[in-house]
Amino acid sequence: MSDWDELVLADQRRKYNLERLLGLDADTWSEAFIGEEWPPGLANGLRAADVLERGAPLPRPVCRGCDRYCAVDIDEREQPDGTLVLVGACEEGVAAGLLTFPLSALDTLRLDAGAVARALARGLQLEGDVDEASPGRVWRLGELGGAPRRAVYLARGREPLPACVPEAHAVVLATHPDRWAAVLDVPVFPLRRVVGVDGPLTFDPTPLAPPAKGKATRATVRPISVPAGATWRQVTVRFVDDDTVDVVVGALRERRTAADFGMTDGRKSGSVPTEPWKLLRAMAKNGGRLTWSGEGASDKARWYIKQLREGISAVLPLEGSPIRDYSAGRGWVTAFVLVDRRG
Repeated sequence: MSDWDELVLADQRRKYNLERLLGLDADTWSEAFIGEEWPPGLANGLRAADVLERGAPLPRPVCRGCDRYCAVDIDEREQPDGTLVLVGACEEGVAAGLLTFPLSALDTLRLDAGAVARALARGLQLEGDVDEASPGRVWRLGELGGAPRRAVYLARGREPLPACVPEAHAVVLATHPDRWAAVLDVPVFPLRRVVGVDGPLTFDPTPLAPPAKGKATRATVRPISVPAGATWRQVTVRFVDDDTVDVVVGALRERRTAADFGMTDGRKSGSVPTEPWKLLRAMAKNGGRLTWSGEGASDKARWYIKQLREGISAVLPLEGSPIRDYSAGRGWVTAFVLVDRRG
């Protein structure tokens, strides 16, 4: 039995889209399976994008609804109306008896992941050539126009390959974004964030652009004169309202706002706090922690954490990082005490 035969049985009740298909280990499916299980228009949309190609025919079809992972030997038979079908006999399982299959049950289509990468690069109007950074796993699709220039990658699979994304100014489209975001220091998005994955392919590169910067910059931040030898463990940050915190380092106490940390968008009325600052508020409610299932979690979490590290370190110039690296089961945890005293 081929690998994809088992895949058909194991996943027969799931609805597929481009993101899910790219995330699977197998890349070949029967024509009949596509007709029964894929969302309307998806196969035609992928064909139109030239990412589906004809695969090797199956030796035998697989019974639908059976969990025995066996295949039925079949013969070709002519129906009374002259049409041809495939007929096979099963002695066990939910489909016991004489079975009839359409001829398309032996036809297969193969997803060309490289063609998907090229289609994404064209649809997102990226500059440069598509480069396969890791065979069948990671592709450098090109660069976004504008300044700063930003490389865009497509990443496939559950096991991340960090070395394949070397640029600091990059963004990754992934089939398993949580896995890749846990080990990369660049923004990671699910594929569906910028590509219509359920039918004809549509593209929206807007989320890939770097977050807009407000008027507050690192140059405007006034560092706190922390005591010599102070460490992050001696720091407490308490939210007193949505935009204001008390920073305590030993006997030193100072009140600072989001703007003091360079975390407001000065283009908006009232200098609205940025998303990283809102994430810090959410972490305060959870004792200084952020997990992928917790409040404030999003596909941009790693990007926001990076900005928080920079902003907090600019105000509190201490040794080391103010937010510890991500760890499975714990998520991100502040190296200082973070408290929510609002309301």
